[in-house]
Amino acid sequence: MHDLRYAVRLLLRSPGFTLVAVIVLALGIGANSAIFSVVDAVLLRPLPFHNPDRLAMVWEYTNSHRNNRVSPLNYQDWHDQNSVFSSMAAISGNSPTLITPAGPEQLSGQAVTSEFFSLLGIAPIAGRAFTAEDERTQADIVMIGENLWRTHFAADPHIAGRAVTLSGKPFRIAGVVPRQFQFSYASDIWTLFTVKRDPQQRRPHYLQVVGRLKPGVSMSQAAANMASVGAHIAEVAPFAIKDWGVAVQPLRESMVSKELRATSLVLAGVVGFVLLMACVNLANLMLARGAARSREMAVRISLGAPVPRLIRQLLTESLLLAAIGDIAGLALAAVLIRIAPAIIPEGTLPAGLALSLDARVIAFTMLVTLATGLLFGLVPAWKISRHAGSRGVTSSNSKLLGGLAMAQIALAVIVVTGAGLLLRTLDRIGRIDLGFHATRVLTMRMTLPVGRYPDQDHLRAFYDAAQRAIDTVPGVGAASFAGSLPLRGWEIGQGYSVVGEATPEGVSIPAAHYQIVGARYFETLGIPLEAAAPSTIATRNRRRRWRL
Repeated sequence: MHDLRYAVRLLLRSPGFTLVAVIVLALGIGANSAIFSVVDAVLLRPLPFHNPDRLAMVWEYTNSHRNNRVSPLNYQDWHDQNSVFSSMAAISGNSPTLITPAGPEQLSGQAVTSEFFSLLGIAPIAGRAFTAEDERTQADIVMIGENLWRTHFAADPHIAGRAVTLSGKPFRIAGVVPRQFQFSYASDIWTLFTVKRDPQQRRPHYLQVVGRLKPGVSMSQAAANMASVGAHIAEVAPFAIKDWGVAVQPLRESMVSKELRATSLVLAGVVGFVLLMACVNLANLMLARGAARSREMAVRISLGAPVPRLIRQLLTESLLLAAIGDIAGLALAAVLIRIAPAIIPEGTLPAGLALSLDARVIAFTMLVTLATGLLFGLVPAWKISRHAGSRGVTSSNSKLLGGLAMAQIALAVIVVTGAGLLLRTLDRIGRIDLGFHATRVLTMRMTLPVGRYPDQDHLRAFYDAAQRAIDTVPGVGAASFAGSLPLRGWEIGQGYSVVGEATPEGVSIPAAHYQIVGARYFETLGIPLEAAAPSTIATRNRRRRWRL
């Protein structure tokens, strides 16, 4: 305590030195803590599900399409015929419109099968989850998220059974999902998905499938069993899935891409270098400051102070400085984590892997603080105490200061070189021709209720009217509709055949990904055509030569 009080007085006596040291430490420790929260979420922290190591994603694949989404009927056969999963669920994205007293509100949602929540070990905070009986009877029920429950339903504890209208259709609320739960992407509402036994349901591929392995079953055993199930389905329906395979992938591997894992480790290495530079910088400052205290050390030694006692005093000062920097660094990390969602591009971190300043991050920060205090304090303490009172203290400190300066320059060169290469890469990425022009293009999303627009004629009439109205808005040069945005949306897979050409027996029909777009889609996004039908050439820019 005496050493601590003395260290506090010394730091208060040198406010300029203390302020600089705390800022340098806060930047190094704060950046490391914030990046560690990313590494922890991506690589270290268990997924927020029950026994996550037993969870796996199941995909279809071909030679050209890996991790392809699954057709509804294939999923149902997987569910019924496999012997390695204790439960299996399917997920599809949707965007229902909630009818409220204030007007319609579009929500981000998912359509899931009845085993989805129980498979992941998610218990509702009010009401109940879906059941197999709900799926068998095709009940019109939904689960809502906690945020929606609090903002639109006043956190009613008796919410179960309450009626809501989604996209013009009545539903009843079964239960409330805790806000911490997200899977694949953020959702506000979950509807019940049921599979119809229709042969046409083998053609569209739009489902994600997750399964929980039975006890004692490995991923390789599951892959072998699912390959056998897939081969059996191919015999029954060769027209739809011949040459398709089944892939089983651990859930974390599916949620976190190799690129994200590599990026997290690279960022951790970079900020580690930054912290090391901060330590070297502070060691220089401590040595320079300690040189001025060499007379003090000489007096203490002459009065009988043992060298370990002096080292303890100097380490107390450095650890106190590190502790203050730790507090400032944690505050900076909290700010960085809070604003991260606005900085990190949407979709970079999978839903469910939220960044947080939890006990693991704080424990990491404390270890970093201890190591930092020892690193920038031990060498100067040892050096000053060893040479205190001797004639070689000045020259010895000068040599050490020079060595530390060289180390700092070397680390700085590494970091700055990496930053320069990164900026060069980003500049080149920014110059890539994406094939469309996003400048001065605005977007909006809408979902039409099936009750009001039950068929193609009603849908076409609405979109035609909307197109005419938008075209008359001042400042609009061109407008169109599309199923999703370039580089952002999910694609729909569908088999096809050429009219007048029969598919040979034993050969699977070809499949293609497609998007539904409006007539002026390519004009609106400035997408050039490589070829066009003769009837459309006259409407295109005559300066371009088309290859027919």
